[in-house]
Amino acid sequence: MNNYLLSFFLLLLGQQLVHSQERAEETKAYLKDVVSFLASDSLRGRPCCSQYEKEASEFIATEMRKTNLGIVKFQLFNLIPSGSGKACKSRNVCCFVNNGSKKTVIIGAHYDHIGMGGVLSKSIGKSGIHPGADDNASGVALLLSLMKSSESWMNSDCNYLFVTYSAHEVGLFGSTAFAKLTAKKFREINLVLNFDMVGRMVESERWLVVYGGKEYKKVQTIFPEDGELVRGRMEDSTRLFQLDTKAFKEKGIPCLSFTTGIHTDYHKISDKESEINYRGIYQIQKKIEQFLSTGLSLITRLN
Repeated sequence: MNNYLLSFFLLLLGQQLVHSQERAEETKAYLKDVVSFLASDSLRGRPCCSQYEKEASEFIATEMRKTNLGIVKFQLFNLIPSGSGKACKSRNVCCFVNNGSKKTVIIGAHYDHIGMGGVLSKSIGKSGIHPGADDNASGVALLLSLMKSSESWMNSDCNYLFVTYSAHEVGLFGSTAFAKLTAKKFREINLVLNFDMVGRMVESERWLVVYGGKEYKKVQTIFPEDGELVRGRMEDSTRLFQLDTKAFKEKGIPCLSFTTGIHTDYHKISDKESEINYRGIYQIQKKIEQFLSTGLSLITRLN
């Protein structure tokens, strides 16, 4: 290689590195903006059936619309929260990307939290706003960021249905209502991905737990245990029946749920935005994009 070609190659490589670094910083800044808003004191912990839930859902809908991927809708549903005995109304936020395919992938995350805590709080003897930064503002941030980066991974061979569920904390009502809706509206749901608490990756360990991952060799290949930036820890499907994947899993639909795990701030007033590892969420996003961009094979034969 002559000096001219070498210089040209090094220039291109340098430009690519700069572009990659810029994208990383922009993505991390966006993730922080989303988590900061959802976990702010002004939303009072985003309890379902509240004005604060409505404000959170409006924010999510606005961010979804900015991507221009499809029409954004609210799914209204009634529920009686566990232990309350009182009926109320809640709503999911969804966006359908119609590529004219018979196959559809659902990508979801719950956006509600436990408000001031109540019986669900683990901050024993304390009173205050439970911000739910990791649980689950982090999962919503990852979902919205994936929508923003869709050009880098989205496959035209299938449709995508993005959804943020409410009424998760009080009994998985949102995802149950959404599963009923999709059963009526869609011929076939081929895969459900769920993000629930993805904001506390420990840098020294880099674990990403994948519930349901043990069933699929393809997943294990993309999220290897010895991964350089993200280490995949595959688990069986047991936990999927306790998350927003439950209603879909019971119908026999392939499901995967991603998390960086439970921590000492879980359901406490200390689950704050300041504790979120945005670099970790960004690295998870890159791996999810790689997984999704593998194409139709991930839907038709995960093995």
